[in-house]
Amino acid sequence: MDELVVTAWRETTGDRTVMTVVEVSAEVSRCGHVLVVVDLSDSSPVANADLSRLRRLLASLPRGWTVAVAGLGGIAPTVPTQGAGFTVGDIVDGVVDLAAAFTAANVVNCARAAGSFLAPTLDSFARAAGGATDRAVVGVILTDGRLVDVDPVHLPEGMRLLGLAPDAGGQDRHRWREVVGEHELIGSDGDPVGALRLLAGCAFHGPCTVTISGGTYRVQAGHDGESAAGPVSTERHLRWDFSLTRLRLEFTGAEVPVHLDVAGAGGAIARVAVPQVDGERPPRGSMESAGHEPAVMAVEILLAVDEAREILRRAGELSANRVGWFADDGTPTLVAPGSAMAAHLLDATGRPAADAFLLIGPAESGDGDEHAGALLVVPVHRAAPTRFAEGVIGPAAKPLTVRQKWSLRFDNLEARWIVTIDRSAAIQLPPRGSHAVPVDVCDCQDRRCVVFFSGPVGPSR
Repeated sequence: MDELVVTAWRETTGDRTVMTVVEVSAEVSRCGHVLVVVDLSDSSPVANADLSRLRRLLASLPRGWTVAVAGLGGIAPTVPTQGAGFTVGDIVDGVVDLAAAFTAANVVNCARAAGSFLAPTLDSFARAAGGATDRAVVGVILTDGRLVDVDPVHLPEGMRLLGLAPDAGGQDRHRWREVVGEHELIGSDGDPVGALRLLAGCAFHGPCTVTISGGTYRVQAGHDGESAAGPVSTERHLRWDFSLTRLRLEFTGAEVPVHLDVAGAGGAIARVAVPQVDGERPPRGSMESAGHEPAVMAVEILLAVDEAREILRRAGELSANRVGWFADDGTPTLVAPGSAMAAHLLDATGRPAADAFLLIGPAESGDGDEHAGALLVVPVHRAAPTRFAEGVIGPAAKPLTVRQKWSLRFDNLEARWIVTIDRSAAIQLPPRGSHAVPVDVCDCQDRRCVVFFSGPVGPSR
């Protein structure tokens, strides 16, 4: 399920105006997987237009969710990137062409011979998934409902199913219900986008209506928190797409609402409280995050000098080869699972404790350097950006100096992490693997530090 995360603080502008800033973001709490099934039997009226409609439908889901494709009867179309896996974003961007995959002559011929049986397709998917239940699993079936299974099918554990009827031809809803039960079959007169978002637990990951009960405010237009805000408004209903960026409201008067009402897809409604504001954001030289916590501070890890050097060397090696810090099952590859460093990367269940991490340490150090064993680890989250202001960070005894303002955020639209340094153009990090971040940070002896990004945490990342 997705979750609305709200944070609030006060800011003072250049003309000494004090405003209350409220930020709202929609965080998708789990990774997801989508099974796309198309009925290619002789009796099916599925056309290319329906496959294009399917592409637009999938665009309502998080771009990073993985996708598998199949035909009824257990037929598996060949997709060029299937071996490496592909995502919703690959389909939306046209990297994967569903129409080409499902209309290939050999696929159509095999599907017609196999018939409109759903059970073999679900069984094949369940075997490939291996019973994993740590992800949201959604099945989208493009069919007129005329399934030929004799008995009701058993869905893989945790799967939710949505039938999408073609634009042309009739629909056999009675037969559909006999085979799959109460799972919905939607025609062109329904709301398939809203139904899919609700089914996938992403009701607020997309266009929503936000009701603001009071106050005078401006809406921040940019993604980085640095762009100029819009005109002053007292509109009580605001349309906002949370899949593109967070919503930033700048209240310019004394009145700030105590809650916001958000209406998402499929009739989902959430009332979220606006936190009471006690003061301004953390001062210069701090690390700020508007996500899981108002301010996420770096964790200092004191290690033996040789161990710290080895971790930085290993981080550089993984970065050069675009390899992430975690295997697909969440096991750390940067350090040994039972090491002191791993304890700061994993939670109590042994899973990664954040969506990604930053590691900061000295680029070079001498044998007698008492500070060489100190590393800083910063957990970062997709829900909101982590920002570094110019100044001193870290423990007072061994501080680091940030010499340029920069931030790291996750862009839901591009499904990538973005680095913005000062006011320069944003840098899109490649979607897989770890990377060195080219920012200016120095240690307490004014020596250059290196900053490494772990890469996204999750399968095939």
